[in-house]
Amino acid sequence: MNRVVHHGYEITVAATNERGVWRAQVIIIWDKEKIELDDEAHFPSQLEAENHAVESGKHWVNNHLQKMQRDPES
Repeated sequence: MNRVVHHGYEITVAATNERGVWRAQVIIIWDKEKIELDDEAHFPSQLEAENHAVESGKHWVNNHLQKMQRDPES
């Protein structure tokens, strides 16, 4: 399990092994909010799954921040 802070958002990633392939898990926490990202992609190694999870988390944060800039009422 790894934790990364990206623009003030805590991204926690993990990988689980399901029948010989690795699946990424992402949890993003900010203020008093929390979201879990569901990704069906599978990877041959734990490291690849965790790297994918970090990038997915950063992508979600970037999109969320852009949306907040466009519509601050959301």
